This record gives sequence, C-alpha cells and structure tokens, in this order.
Amino acid sequence: MRRMGDIIVQAAELTQSSIPLLRSMHHNASRLNSFTEEILRIEDEADELHDQGLSALFRAHRNSDAMGFIVGAEIYGHLEKVVDG
Repeated sequence: MRRMGDIIVQAAELTQSSIPLLRSMHHNASRLNSFTEEILRIEDEADELHDQGLSALFRAHRNSDAMGFIVGAEIYGHLEKVVDG
C-alpha cells in the first residue's frame, strides 16, 4: 500500500510537470511522450501491486479475519482508483 501511495505522488508530480508543456504540444511532443510513457509504466506497476496485495491479504486472512481482508481490499481498491485517475 505504501508503494502505491508513492506511485500516486510520482504520477501527480509527472502530471504537474507536463501540464505547462501542453500549451505548445508540437514543440514539447517528445517530453510529453516521455512523461506519458513513465506514467503508464508506473500505472502498470500499481496494477501489479494491487493484485499482489489482494493475494497477500487473502493468504493472511483466509482462515481467521474476513473483515481484515475486506478492509484491506477496500483500501487497495481506493488506491487503484486514485492511480488510474
């Protein structure tokens, strides 16, 4: 979950850096493309972390604490939505 939080911050910083470049997209196309590729790369990493996290939660709570799994899964779901946004 912490790494997903780091990815959210990283994606926000990349987005913030790219916004001023949109005024002159033609001249900044290569930089914008680089930002886009990096955002897509870290979004893919977040997808993998989401899946790994749900799997780990299931293994940790499958025999005892269903509510722990549900709460953790909700948090992962919200983090995933933020990354996708």
